[in-house]
Amino acid sequence: MNTGSDGEAGGTIGGIETILDAAEAVILDLGVDKVTIDDIARAADISRATLYRRVGGREAIIGTILRRHAAPFVAETEAAVASEKSFPARIKAGMIHAIEALPRYPLLARTFGGGLSPYNLRIVRPVYQELVDASFQALFENARAAKVIPATLELAELSEWQMRNFLYLAADGPRGRDALERYIDQFILPVLMFPADNEGLARQTVLPDQPGPLPEELAALNTALDRAGAEIRALAALVASLRERAGS
Repeated sequence: MNTGSDGEAGGTIGGIETILDAAEAVILDLGVDKVTIDDIARAADISRATLYRRVGGREAIIGTILRRHAAPFVAETEAAVASEKSFPARIKAGMIHAIEALPRYPLLARTFGGGLSPYNLRIVRPVYQELVDASFQALFENARAAKVIPATLELAELSEWQMRNFLYLAADGPRGRDALERYIDQFILPVLMFPADNEGLARQTVLPDQPGPLPEELAALNTALDRAGAEIRALAALVASLRERAGS
């Protein structure tokens, strides 16, 4: 029954969670690209007016549902790459785990696996950036500080580029682990890393957790250079003084 009033079953008995559950079911059935606000209202057995009043419009509903499913997905991926110490290793392990774990999250697989229209990409992008950027911020900043990636690279640019690679791999169908690793090694990491890091990614720079003390030899060399600089400046001053006397 859909009476179009606030007394509808979905409006008062089930509440917001019931409405979102109904919306989730219809999105899983039709996909993000095809589902309409009318589909969601029918699934929740409420009017469009009540739907807007209770949980918002189409974009708000889809965004809320994606966050519910994406949060544990991102947390699982973070845990899977926590032991990796280098920037390229974390990028590679994270992307592989995300692609392989995606089928265990049916709504995300339905959303990302079929590709997205430009309009619906606008809905997905802020959810992706909100969740992934939060977990990626420290890794990104450490890599930039360690000069593993260009200092001019911005997190928003990297996030957009990563998202598009993920969407491509998700929509491209299942790949074996070896094929996925080859694709990442050949087409993703070389674009991201400095040229010196590209030949087989041999220089797997370890990201510092925090600045440590200088090695003893390096500290001694630094002190010697400071002393030599002071002596050179003193010698230059003496030469200038002698020239001044010779000219007078």
